[in-house]
Amino acid sequence: MISTKPWSIEAVARLFLGVIVTYCGGMFLAGLLQTMKLGMAPARLLFLQMIILVVFFQGAALIWIAKFLRESNISWRAAFGLRPSSRVVAVAIGLAVGVMVLPVMWLLQMLSEAVMTLLNFNPVAQVAVTELQNGAVPVPEKILLAAFTVLLAPVAEEALFRGILYPTIKQSGRPRWALWGSSILFGVLHQNMAIFVPLVFLAVLLVLLYESSGSLLTTIATHSMFNAANVFYLFFPDPINRLLHFS
Repeated sequence: MISTKPWSIEAVARLFLGVIVTYCGGMFLAGLLQTMKLGMAPARLLFLQMIILVVFFQGAALIWIAKFLRESNISWRAAFGLRPSSRVVAVAIGLAVGVMVLPVMWLLQMLSEAVMTLLNFNPVAQVAVTELQNGAVPVPEKILLAAFTVLLAPVAEEALFRGILYPTIKQSGRPRWALWGSSILFGVLHQNMAIFVPLVFLAVLLVLLYESSGSLLTTIATHSMFNAANVFYLFFPDPINRLLHFS
């Protein structure tokens, strides 16, 4: 069970407003690069735009969260349960869940894509997925993008959605709104219809993990393992498909 948090709804609203404004600034800068004639190859330009968006969202979110916690007079450890009785156990449980949830997530994505196709919608892969599969993108750039996906994104997103948004809404006396509202918003954040349902499922699972463990270390580990497994598959699809007899 997670502990009661000492911050106010107004402080959380200011935090998310700051995150949104910063992200909009990143989108503006990324769009500006699109209009400027820099002579870049399309793949290189798209990569640069993605890095800008990551920095202006997940990177900036961590800065906003640090400011928010300082103003709330609470440490990262106390706010998110980062000092459980056993960090090793907390992380190990998270990693194990991250592996076990993969088949369910992939099945949900396949079903979502099938339904979209049936309804005459075209399932489109996330931009990050397209970039990692693009042979024109140099390996060092793919590794940098993978590192952001596996290390930076889970920490920032777990702190925002499970660590701050969920308990804030729950403390207002609306536990169901907290669970589903934070989970749906997490799915919407990724701006991709094909993975919306799988991500909402993952978000609900992460909330339940946070409630049961009381530590954000567990949910971060699950989130990171899930992202890492998907990145690994994108790097080595052929041998993995042969191993699983998909091709």
